[in-house]
Amino acid sequence: AQNLLGIINWVRPYLGFTTCPGFVNLIRKLTPEAKPALELVEWVITNRQVYRICPKICVTEFVFIVDLHPTGIIGQWDTQWSDPLHIL
Repeated sequence: AQNLLGIINWVRPYLGFTTCPGFVNLIRKLTPEAKPALELVEWVITNRQVYRICPKICVTEFVFIVDLHPTGIIGQWDTQWSDPLHIL
């Protein structure tokens, strides 16, 4: 579970999650609504493919700032690809 949480934190901006502060002192347990959400995150992480570099396309660092936390993604962008963003 700790590994999954670390991965979620790393890909959080890419998946569209925010970094709102959690309530650390509260007792938490998984709700029935949370289970499908975690399964969706697991599916996205499992099925998202990382691409090999295409030497003909410039490599770019995309920087996203979500809730004042910058995150960078190294990738390539080409509108002629079926998925224009290739994360390297």
